Amino acid sequence: MAPSPKQAVKRSTKGHLLVTIITLLFLPCIPIALLTIFLAYLIRSTVKIYVKHFRPEFGKILPLRSLFFQVDIPGTPSESSMFNNSILKGSVEFNKFREDILVKVNQRNDQGDLKYPELQQIGASFAGYSFWKWDKYFDINNHVHLGYEGCTSLTLDTLNQITSQQMHQPYIGSPWEVFLFPDFKFRSTDIDSEPRSAVVVRFNHALIDGYSLVEIMAESSSIPVPARRSKNTGKRTAWKLGNRIMNLLLSPYMLVGNFYDTWDEKLLKRDNSGTLVVRYSEPIPISFIKSLKDKLGVSFGGIYLPIHIH
Repeated sequence: MAPSPKQAVKRSTKGHLLVTIITLLFLPCIPIALLTIFLAYLIRSTVKIYVKHFRPEFGKILPLRSLFFQVDIPGTPSESSMFNNSILKGSVEFNKFREDILVKVNQRNDQGDLKYPELQQIGASFAGYSFWKWDKYFDINNHVHLGYEGCTSLTLDTLNQITSQQMHQPYIGSPWEVFLFPDFKFRSTDIDSEPRSAVVVRFNHALIDGYSLVEIMAESSSIPVPARRSKNTGKRTAWKLGNRIMNLLLSPYMLVGNFYDTWDEKLLKRDNSGTLVVRYSEPIPISFIKSLKDKLGVSFGGIYLPIHIH
């Protein structure tokens, strides 16, 4: 039974009081936590500077959010693969398609540096941190394929089979690959449908942060892609600094509040395997996602990916 508005307000007031008390008890630990964070960033910055000047075989250090997914090590089963599928009008010629992608992969900026270096790099570790590292054996033929296992035709049913089979397959070198199918039909029974091609892209989640693969596939396929968000939002520096200071001051209260809400809403549960799982909201039913998919006329990925990224 859902609580009445009065009960909800009373419980919320009690929750705020408990969270405030717990936050005050933990305030003495904040200086230690800040010092720990400062030292962690200092060490991380020192390693970055050392690698930049003395280890040229390494590229950029991985952003913190990418470390959650980790870059797949070549030759090992993939744990963080994602797929992007595009349907194009006409039958795309494979050799030209591959050459177009290679041109984009080797594209350079005004400073003469590769615009998308991660597409020629693999994940590696140095001094306890994860970096991109140049793939000495990079070959475009390991990343752009004509069809799948000798089959160049594709339907929606076989597309699902291919993505399921490829989900955990090891990458060869940099964690991305593209499959071109010059003969695509929505259903195998379609006879007189207009010529279409399908492009199936498999990539590690960490490549999303660089935006590189999304841009390349959009340009190669003439698909519009949202422009990069400008770093200059127009807000005053003082206003942004004030927001950061306020977030820093409120973060202990918000952290304790999240834990309290998780416990209070009984979102701390054990799954079927007995593993203790913490959720910050109730699970979204598959039926709800399916209803959105059908209403908007998109794939499951079209619903899940924007929510997952943002």
